[in-house]
Amino acid sequence: MRNMLIAVLFCAISVSMATAQCFPNRHNANEDASWLSCSTSPNPNPDRGTSHWVMYELDDVYEFFNLTVWNYNHVYDHNNGVSEIVVDVSLDGVTWQEAGIFNVLESDGSSFYQGEMVGSLGGRVGQYVLITALENHGGTCFGLSEVKIELEPSELLTDITPSLTLLPTIISGVTDLFWTVKIQELENGPTSGDITVIIPKDDRMTFNWDPNGSSIGPFSVNNDFWTYDASNVSFHIWTATLPIQSQSSKTFGFIASYDPEGSSGIASTTVTILSGSGNESDLSNNIDVETLSFFSEN
Repeated sequence: MRNMLIAVLFCAISVSMATAQCFPNRHNANEDASWLSCSTSPNPNPDRGTSHWVMYELDDVYEFFNLTVWNYNHVYDHNNGVSEIVVDVSLDGVTWQEAGIFNVLESDGSSFYQGEMVGSLGGRVGQYVLITALENHGGTCFGLSEVKIELEPSELLTDITPSLTLLPTIISGVTDLFWTVKIQELENGPTSGDITVIIPKDDRMTFNWDPNGSSIGPFSVNNDFWTYDASNVSFHIWTATLPIQSQSSKTFGFIASYDPEGSSGIASTTVTILSGSGNESDLSNNIDVETLSFFSEN
């Protein structure tokens, strides 16, 4: 059974409020029983810039579902109510995931106003909820009275998997190859602890590691997130110490020169996430393989 999170944005106890709330879905028309923003400020989600916003920090991690909104309901200026909002959720208050953009009808400014269910947050997981006002109903400020979210406690799970990409996959003679390795988190929890990724060394392939690389050929990479270690005689080793957030990824890549050494054949290259990396719960999907077909140069 889902619980309810009821957030009264700013609420002053009054007789009129007590009367209205004898009907659980009603909201009074008292100006003091609302959140109202008349000037913008830097948003906790940098993607939202400087804006009108309100953020909630919960006591634990939850899955979020149906969202009900009571718009700004002051009797004289309910046009300050929001008409469009965007809702973001976060596990840490730093990295945000958009849960949806919703339209909100204007209130009628009466104590009989009962709000509306505007949509679902789709089971997004987080401990922080951020509501940013995008548009209002023509007023000079942006306001809300109350929000209610259906929620369920969430068990954080972490599962990371590698994806190895190679271009081109068929070569003749000495050729430069674009390699990328994307490490993707598939569940609802961020990684914790070091993540270690290995690729076996091949004497026919050489490359120079760019620790600040942001693109490899047509691919975007995050090389500054990873530390490369070439000291092992058998493996190339990459390590990340920072977390990969829920359902996000970090990619590294390099340009390698491959020399078939006058032969033709097929070479398979394997990327492996070492067991225990990132404190993940599923070890069954920690390997990916790419195959290169090579021919001696005529």
